[in-house]
Amino acid sequence: MDKFKTPLAVVVAYDKQFTDGLSIYEDLYRLLCRNANEPLVDGLDIPVYFQTNQENGEIIDVRKGINADKVIVLLLVDVCMFNSFDWTNYIDELVKEDKTGTVKVLPVALCQYAFDINPELGKQQYIRLKNYDIRDCWQEFLIRFYDDLIRTICDSKEKLQIFISHTKKDEDSLGVEKANKLKTYLRADTKLNSFYDANDIIDGYSFGDQIEEHVKKSLLVILETATYSDREWCRIETIVGKEYHVPTVVVSLFNGTIPRTFPYMGNTPKIRFDNNWDEVIWLLLRTALDKYYEERYLEKFKNADSKIIPMMPEFINIGKVDGVNQILYPEPPLGNEELEVVKRQFPTIAFNTPSQIFSDSRFLDGKNVAISISESPDSSTLGIGKAMFEDLSVELARHLLISGAHLVYGGDLRPGGFTELFKDLTYQYGIYEKDKTLKNYFTNYLAWPIYIGMSPTTQAEYKSCRVICQKATIPNTIPTGLHDLMLPPTTVDNLYYWAESLKAMRQEMESNIDARIILGGRVTGFKGYMPGLYEEAINAANAKHPIYLLGGFGGAALRLIKLIKGETTSEKLFEECCSNRSYQEFVSYLDKEKGEMNFKALDIFVNNMRVLNNGLSDEENERLFVTTNVTEIIALVLKGLRSQ
Repeated sequence: MDKFKTPLAVVVAYDKQFTDGLSIYEDLYRLLCRNANEPLVDGLDIPVYFQTNQENGEIIDVRKGINADKVIVLLLVDVCMFNSFDWTNYIDELVKEDKTGTVKVLPVALCQYAFDINPELGKQQYIRLKNYDIRDCWQEFLIRFYDDLIRTICDSKEKLQIFISHTKKDEDSLGVEKANKLKTYLRADTKLNSFYDANDIIDGYSFGDQIEEHVKKSLLVILETATYSDREWCRIETIVGKEYHVPTVVVSLFNGTIPRTFPYMGNTPKIRFDNNWDEVIWLLLRTALDKYYEERYLEKFKNADSKIIPMMPEFINIGKVDGVNQILYPEPPLGNEELEVVKRQFPTIAFNTPSQIFSDSRFLDGKNVAISISESPDSSTLGIGKAMFEDLSVELARHLLISGAHLVYGGDLRPGGFTELFKDLTYQYGIYEKDKTLKNYFTNYLAWPIYIGMSPTTQAEYKSCRVICQKATIPNTIPTGLHDLMLPPTTVDNLYYWAESLKAMRQEMESNIDARIILGGRVTGFKGYMPGLYEEAINAANAKHPIYLLGGFGGAALRLIKLIKGETTSEKLFEECCSNRSYQEFVSYLDKEKGEMNFKALDIFVNNMRVLNNGLSDEENERLFVTTNVTEIIALVLKGLRSQ
């Protein structure tokens, strides 16, 4: 458990009436953790949750489910939060915990009354923006927030220092001009210090020693002008930064051509300057946060013969490797072409990201693994939003693909749905295996009448992404005359046909898979005899396929776990489904016309851990039941699959 404990987690707390609250959480998740829509872009891996008040005013503390060394609660204090006695009482308790060091409260002032919400909180520095509209001041907010995150993870109360690397030998003095403007900006508009050699080198001491010392303990901004690479001290500052893993950003300031690009500025974030220093500093702080967080997170996976590189490895930053058998570095893995280059120099060393520790071989070649996922009705009480569901599904799918598995899913083709996410991922994955043009990575089962009206163009698009759109066989219970019709699920008769078709599709899908992963899942508002994830779980259990239940995301998966633990019954789950009026009407129709609902089939899970048959111990399954840590989930699922 401690191995997967993250160095830091963030909880975004907002009042339910604050209309921007959820979108701010989603944006921060994609910035601080990962963006599922950009599966090949490196994320920061910092888990982000949200917390808001329920309709009855209750504030459920989501921190109980978070496994992190430090938790920052970002309080978005608007007028609605200020007016709420529930929030006032909750914040009182939160501030008491802050004093014990178990949590850090970071308030953001979004109204003039924010500073009065708690007397103790009012004594500390809020994030104060130019105005109370956080969206209007988004970049300013991010700079302040990232600054606070860095100092929290580093246990520092000192201001961060920016080392401004520039040349004074430009014909147009561009380097000096921009360096002076950056220094002025830092001191006037941020809470950051700067190191600028013209002003900050102490008289009587070695110039070179001071430069090296200050680069090592700073964040480095390289102002790249046409003559930068020609200057000895500019090159030295760059090399020192690279050798000592200093967070660095290159700011491009030139037009036209330059005679030489200094090679040791490679693998470094670079930004074209457009007179916006906010963008530069945000990128620099993001780079620094990534480095400091990854250093601490990678340490948890380090063995005695491992060395940590908190950035993409290259010759200059790897350094000495005596007694080293493994280099650990952050996601994503190096491309084959880059890996081949470093392996020439270090042929006996394995280069791994955390994910590759668990999925470093194609042991799932020839195996079909189904992922049962939909958003959970419990998300607001668990602090889990759409961004986290998307992220987990993509990361899980990514590592199954890396391990050689073929993905299977039963869903529709709605824009922004999980089918589309899997499609985009398999497309990217296929790019790296261009020689295997006939290989498909993902089968999406489609029930009748969902696939009616699917155009040849849509089918071709999916095929080009290495996806099979498998049209399931239409069951005999559906009249032949209806087979070519797109029958809307708007009447009880039509709902019956849909239920029959979905049931048949799920049975057909189960006959073609080797294991099933279940997370989230609706428990009301579904189409079918019962929630889809219940039906898929029953099919998997009857087929004796390995089942991996991820309960930390709530929904149908959590209820199946409660069955296993004897904490609920199939009757209670049926009653919960019947809280939906349209489903009540459907059940009444079935009772009169077609026969009883078969929720009793869920009893196969009651007090029966062995039904999972997944290669994990009871203790490991218990972790899988509660964790929301993506790396831990991947590790446990792959361990179980490897044992099959």
